[in-house]
Amino acid sequence: MKRFIWVLLISISLGVGNAFAINWTNNAGDGLWRTAGNWDAGIPGPIDTAKINKVPGPTIDSNTAAVCRFLAVGDGAPGGLTMTGGTLNVSSDWSWTFIAYSPSDVGTFTMSGGTVTTSSFFYVGFQGTGTLTMNGGTMNIGGVFGIGYGEDFGTTGKGTVNLNGGTINVASTNPTNLNINTNGFSRLDITGGILILAGDRTSLISGYKTNGCLTGYGLPDNVIYDYNSTTPGKTTVWAVTEPPKIAGTWTTLPLEAYGIDGNSIIGDAGYPALYNITTDSLTAVGNLPVADRVALQGIDGDRIVGSYGDMFWMRGFLHETAGWTPLDFPVPSNTFANGIDGNNIVGSYGTNNMLGYASSQHGFIYNLNNQSWTALDKPGANITRLNDIDGSTIIGFTDSNAVLYNMNTQSWTIIDMPGMYLTDLHGISGDNIVGSYWVSEASNPHGFVYNITAQRWITLDMPGAVWTCMWGIDGDNIVGCYEDGSGRHGFLFKFSPADLNKDNKVNMLDYAILASQWQQAPTVPSADIAPSGGDGIVDFRDLGVMADEWLDGA
Repeated sequence: MKRFIWVLLISISLGVGNAFAINWTNNAGDGLWRTAGNWDAGIPGPIDTAKINKVPGPTIDSNTAAVCRFLAVGDGAPGGLTMTGGTLNVSSDWSWTFIAYSPSDVGTFTMSGGTVTTSSFFYVGFQGTGTLTMNGGTMNIGGVFGIGYGEDFGTTGKGTVNLNGGTINVASTNPTNLNINTNGFSRLDITGGILILAGDRTSLISGYKTNGCLTGYGLPDNVIYDYNSTTPGKTTVWAVTEPPKIAGTWTTLPLEAYGIDGNSIIGDAGYPALYNITTDSLTAVGNLPVADRVALQGIDGDRIVGSYGDMFWMRGFLHETAGWTPLDFPVPSNTFANGIDGNNIVGSYGTNNMLGYASSQHGFIYNLNNQSWTALDKPGANITRLNDIDGSTIIGFTDSNAVLYNMNTQSWTIIDMPGMYLTDLHGISGDNIVGSYWVSEASNPHGFVYNITAQRWITLDMPGAVWTCMWGIDGDNIVGCYEDGSGRHGFLFKFSPADLNKDNKVNMLDYAILASQWQQAPTVPSADIAPSGGDGIVDFRDLGVMADEWLDGA
């Protein structure tokens, strides 16, 4: 790369092929690119270098079809370029666009309309101090979109891009097709515009957010992005005025909560315990194995699964009203029963080495109907741990990736929160998965909700908590643990009743459901959300609850 850049610099200095440097003078005085008298050798053509070293520089308006092979705005003196419409085509088999070329240069490009097309690199602040302010229009960049070049010339390049409107499309398949110099002086701030990058660049975007050089309305957390959802095969980046959130209510519980089904929550209150949401009552779970280490992990109706330890192994168990049944995988191993749905139990088993440490870990499905064990490992993985099941969907962890397994298609899908050090999926209900993620190896965990259909990640942390872990979900309710200044606690988070389609946001889709039931008895999903528990008809009380949460940005 360095050699290529130096060849480029020499080529531009000496001229490439028949390329000719044409300088902006504004001698005609009208400030328009399309006026021949404003250039020292006529309007630049498709093989020429257009050099703009005056402020203000030319304006490309709706009557202009500007072309050149190389474009330098600020190359030996301050330069400026304004575009209100028309087209600018900087394209050939080899072409470049620089805003602020040399270390001492200053260049600005302000765009409010029109279309820019480049076949190669576009740098804002190549070695100097460059600014692109885009309020509208479309920019199609064929090569890398650079903001403050710093790869081969130290930290001299300082670029600022204010994407206030319009769309920037970057077609390059380079893994760093958005190249922001992380020198502390370069920045991309998005407000009303959209950035679209070829390929999956979610890790790249996450890294720039963490560094602070990619912001939305001045804050990294306001930047939103997805891959293959908004734009097929591409990463789409935009911004909101505040981070996305889920409307709901938090309640601290008298136990550390690890699973939920209906009104029943299981967990640890200093002893294995069951909490009833309706009666606000906490009771000990009896008829359990007599052991020092008993952990309740999953619940479905009156069935609870978990693990306990004896002097040799960790063993799984199934607890029902009549008592408990041991669940040991049919080879000498540690067995962990983690989740249950209907007649299927999922978990993991692992053998120990001579020092007593687990040398391998494998997933399993246990069917209660035929009392059969099925080992289930992700192909090629050294570790497979299955954490929960809902219908035909199993979630878990393999090696360093969170995974989803579809029992119908027998397929595995990696589901990691983009750019995070580690993601762990703990609970699933329908389209929603809950779990925890870590920004770095040394960081505290954060809770999240992931919607499978929308491919949307939303951080969900207990307000004021040092860390938050999401452990279980059932319908509108999430349970888990958090730690604050007073210690470690369990919690219950209840989704907003106005999120009728359960996609983690309140919007027009929910309103459409409500409108279809207006002045009628509710159907499924029910829009009868007010008063609490409903009153048998969908009316202005229900609309009022939805409007409040919609306006609140839920």
